[in-house]
Amino acid sequence: MKKQKAIVNCENVKLYCLPKWYINCIIQSNKRRRKVKDSNQNIAKAVLKIRQDNKLSQEQFAEMVGVTRQAVSRWEMGVSHS
Repeated sequence: MKKQKAIVNCENVKLYCLPKWYINCIIQSNKRRRKVKDSNQNIAKAVLKIRQDNKLSQEQFAEMVGVTRQAVSRWEMGVSHS
């Protein structure tokens, strides 16, 4: 039995003749990235709310938590680094 192949347009790059299982892996990976991004946004809102409710600057909050001000800024923007 011949494996099924598909054509997918992924970020303006056409992927021709890739196995369907490989394309499904790419799709699942993209879904996981979206979930992480949504999670980062929830964390960003929570950090910002806690800091503002306590009337703290990013620098004050960072000192309390033990990180740099830049780290707090990244958290509030929803940026994650691995």
